Amino acid sequence: MRYSKDLYDVNVRQYNYKPGDAVWCLHETRKVGVNPKLERAFDGPFLFKTKISELNFVLQLNSKGHERLVHHNKLKPYRREQLPGWMLRARSRL
Repeated sequence: MRYSKDLYDVNVRQYNYKPGDAVWCLHETRKVGVNPKLERAFDGPFLFKTKISELNFVLQLNSKGHERLVHHNKLKPYRREQLPGWMLRARSRL
């Protein structure tokens, strides 16, 4: 059992997100009749809002302020230059 955990932990990366960072979130829902290989792997970008614990974070999903609690294993940093307008406005409020 311990050996399996050690193998898993080799590939786990924990990023230090700050409020206002843009992130991708893992797309977990699947459509019936569509090959999962052809579906998108991540949704976003979303705005990192707060840190609840070392592993759980709150994301702002859109300009209306909808939020979602997400585990850090389901997040990936957003590395593009351009951010949506709503995200720039929300980032300035944090």
